[in-house]
Amino acid sequence: MAPATTSARDKWVPAFRQVVDAFHVGEAHAFLAHGPGTLDYVRPATTFVAYFRKGWVSRCKIVVTYGLSTGLEFHQPHMRELFFATLGVEDPEPGKPLTGIAAAFAVAMLLDLLRKADNGSACVILQRLDNMVGPRVPLDTNTLLLMEMLHNAGTDEVIAARENVLIMTAPSLADVRPEVRADTS
Repeated sequence: MAPATTSARDKWVPAFRQVVDAFHVGEAHAFLAHGPGTLDYVRPATTFVAYFRKGWVSRCKIVVTYGLSTGLEFHQPHMRELFFATLGVEDPEPGKPLTGIAAAFAVAMLLDLLRKADNGSACVILQRLDNMVGPRVPLDTNTLLLMEMLHNAGTDEVIAARENVLIMTAPSLADVRPEVRADTS
């Protein structure tokens, strides 16, 4: 996609600040960023997800992004080591990309990270929630498990108490099943 216009770029700066402010005053720890701009550039050579990831790096020791096609991505190499150390498991293939990981397994690990990481030290960004729990995704056992985990993450008292943050993206609210985006999640 072409880089966003100035007006499109300008709308994401306050959106990022709104998320950070809501997080810092304890209003929420899980956010669903939606709209066509979530698939676009915030500024030249900086996607929406990269912009959010970069914004949380100064606040968190571990910033990890997951997408079906990208797998687990860490903003900085040392964050990968901290991720596995926090979970108490060995890195299966140090230095190699962590792709091909099923969504339910990846999200379970990432939510475990948010529960175990030091207070305020972890940020998880889930890209393209529509491809994981959207209406076009078949309702099999894995999808139902993923939907339940994501719904519960919104009210998870341990994650909230740890002050770690979960950011999810989708091109529109209609692209995420209502069970996941319900007011109670």
